[in-house]
Amino acid sequence: MKVLYSWLQELIPGLQTAPQEIAERLVTAGIEIAAVDCLPDGDAILDFDLTPNRSDCLSMWGAAFEVAAVLGMEAVIPQLPEISIREDRQLIQLQNEELCPWYLALLLNDVKIGPSPAWLSARLAALGMRGINNIVDITNYVMLETGQPLHAFDYDCLRAHQVVVRTAKPDETIKTLDGQERSLTTDTLLICDSEKAIGIAGVMGGLQSEVTPQTKQILFEAASFERRFIRRAANRLSLRSEAAIRFEKGVDPAGLKKALQRVVQLAKLLQAGTPDPIILSGSSYAPVTQHSILLRRAYLTSRLGMVIEDLRVYDSLRRLGFQVEQLAEGWQVQVPTRRQDIELEVDLVEEVARLVSFDRLPAELPVGMTTQGGLSSSQKNVDLLHQAMIQFGMHEMVNYSFINEQDLIKIYPDEQHPLRNVIRILNPMSEMQGVMRTSLLPGMLQAIAYNLNRQNLNLGLYELGKVYLAKSQPMQELPLEETHLVSALVGTPFGTAWMKQEAEANFYHLKGMLEQLAHTLHVPLLFETVQEPELFHPFRSASVRLHGKIIGSFGVLHPDLLKRFDIQKEVILADLNADALLQFAEPRIVYQSLSRYQAVNRDLALLVPVEVSAADVQKLIEDNGGDILETVALFDVYTGSQVKPGFKSLAFALTYRAKDHSLTEPEVLERHQAILNEAARRFASSLRM
Repeated sequence: MKVLYSWLQELIPGLQTAPQEIAERLVTAGIEIAAVDCLPDGDAILDFDLTPNRSDCLSMWGAAFEVAAVLGMEAVIPQLPEISIREDRQLIQLQNEELCPWYLALLLNDVKIGPSPAWLSARLAALGMRGINNIVDITNYVMLETGQPLHAFDYDCLRAHQVVVRTAKPDETIKTLDGQERSLTTDTLLICDSEKAIGIAGVMGGLQSEVTPQTKQILFEAASFERRFIRRAANRLSLRSEAAIRFEKGVDPAGLKKALQRVVQLAKLLQAGTPDPIILSGSSYAPVTQHSILLRRAYLTSRLGMVIEDLRVYDSLRRLGFQVEQLAEGWQVQVPTRRQDIELEVDLVEEVARLVSFDRLPAELPVGMTTQGGLSSSQKNVDLLHQAMIQFGMHEMVNYSFINEQDLIKIYPDEQHPLRNVIRILNPMSEMQGVMRTSLLPGMLQAIAYNLNRQNLNLGLYELGKVYLAKSQPMQELPLEETHLVSALVGTPFGTAWMKQEAEANFYHLKGMLEQLAHTLHVPLLFETVQEPELFHPFRSASVRLHGKIIGSFGVLHPDLLKRFDIQKEVILADLNADALLQFAEPRIVYQSLSRYQAVNRDLALLVPVEVSAADVQKLIEDNGGDILETVALFDVYTGSQVKPGFKSLAFALTYRAKDHSLTEPEVLERHQAILNEAARRFASSLRM
C-alpha cells in the first residue's frame, strides 16, 4: 500500500515529521516500510509492506490512524453526510447471502462525464493509478481513502434495472473491462442483471456495463464478499486487481455505507451528477461496528513484564481510533471492525507494547521448571530399530503415504479384504496417488520391480512408516494410524568376497534377522507356521507372535503375486506391526561372566510326528533342561526309509554347564531324562536309535 505524505498531512493536522522519520517510527512499531520515495514536487510516498492481518492499513484513513498513534497525534477523518438506507430486494437480489451478506447501491442521476480536477488526478497518479474520468476516478479515490472497493455500472445497461448476485452457470463467460473473454467456473461469484453477468464480484467489472461518455445514470456498488471466494476467483483468472487484494484480506463491513457517503460528497464536489438521497440495500444492513474487550491492568503487566502508566495506555489505544473507558481493573476497549486482527485481550497487549516501544520492554529469562533435553524412550527405540536394520546391511526406503489403488488390488484381490477399505484423496495429484496406503507392501514391491528393471539385482530394503486405516466409511473421525516395518531380501544382498561363497537370500536369512531384532529390542518373538495364499508361498512362510498376539508375518512371496508386479526373482519379505513391537521393547545390555567349569555336550535325536514343529520341541527342551542347560541347537531334520511313516527325526545339540561347579554324570542324566519323558508325554516321541 502506497501512502502519500501530503494526504497524511491533510488527515493528521499539524503533521510536520519528516517522511523518513515516520518510516523509522513505523518500523519500530511493527509496520514494515519497503521504501520512502521522494517526489519532484517535494511530496513523498511511504510504501507500506503489510502483513496479511493488517488489511486496515490498505487505506489512507487506516494508515492515518497508525501514523498518528505512533507519533502521539490525532487523526481526523472527514465528516460524512448523513444518508438513510432502504432495503429493496426487488432491485438487488442476493441469491447467495452466505457469499455476499451485504450489497449497497447508490444511484447518481444526471451524470456529467468528464475529466477529474488536477488535485484528484495527481493523487491517483502518485499512487500508481491512471485517471480515466470523474466517475471512475471517484471510485478509485474512495477505495484508496476508505479501503472499500467500489464499482460503477451504467445503470441504463442493466436489464430490468436489477442487480443479481449469484454464482456462475456452467460454461458461462464474460468479457471483462480489459477486453478479455473469460470462461467461468460454477464457484465464481458474479454481479448480474436479470439476464447476463455484468461483473466478476470483487475482481473486475464487465465491458457491457462500462461507464462511457454517453452514460446518464450510474449505479455505485459497495459490497462485502466472502474473502476465500474472491481469492480463488482472482487466482484462477490471474486478475490481481486492487479491489481483489482488499476483498481477499477482508474489508470492514461497517465501511460500506461510509464509502458511499464519501461518494456523495465527491460527486457533489466534482459536480459529476445528482446522488439519490437514499442508499439501496439487498438485505437488512446492520453490521456490527465494534466489539468490546476488557484489558486488565494486571494481565497487561504480567505479559509485558513492566508497569505502563495508565495515561500512556489510554492515549495509545484512543489514538488508534478505539473508544476507551477507564475501569478499576483496567480498560474497557471498543475495537472498530476495521481492525479485524484484534480479537482477544492479548491482541490489545500487543498494540500497547508496540506503541510504547518494544525497546522499553525488559529482557528477562523465563521462570519455571526446566527439564533435561533428550530423546524419549519411544524415540530411542525407533532409532535402535533403524540401527539394527542398517547393521543387517539393509537400505532404508521412504515412500509416499499416497498410493495407486490398483497396486493394492494386485496384492489383495478380494474386495472384502479389510485393507481394501481405503481412504480416498479428494484432490489427488494423480491417479498414482489416489488413496492413503493401508499397507507398505505396494511401495516395497514397486521399488523392487523398479530396481530389478534397471539391473540392480541384489536388494536389501526396509521401510518404517505409517499406514492409515479408516474406522468407518464414510469417515466420521480421524483414521487409525499404525506404524509398520516391512523388509525384503532379493538375490545376494549381503555381498560376496573371494573367500566367501555367494549365497542367495532365503527364508532363514530373514528369520535370523528377525530373531536378532527381537534380541536387540528384548522382546519375546515366537514364529508359527502360517499359510496366507494371497501373499506367501504355501510352505515357506510364518507368522510372528508377541505376547499371544500375531503382529505380522514373513516368508517367500507367492509367485503369482510377483508376476502381477512383473518381478522375475524370488522375494523374501517380512511385514510387522512396529507399534506392537516397540510397545514391549525393553532394550538392555545383558551380560554374564564366562563359566570357569567345563561343558558337557550331548546330542539328542527324537522321532516326532511330522506335524510337530521343531520350534515346539526346542522350547520343550529349554523348559525342561533346567538352569544347567546352556544352549540348544537343531542340526538335522530327517525323513526317509529309516523313519516310520508319519514321523520325522529332529536332532539337537545340547550343551550343559554349571556356573559354580563341575557337572557330574548323574546331574546331566537327570535333566536329559526329564526332557525325554516330557517329549514322550506331549508329542508321543521316542529316542531315535
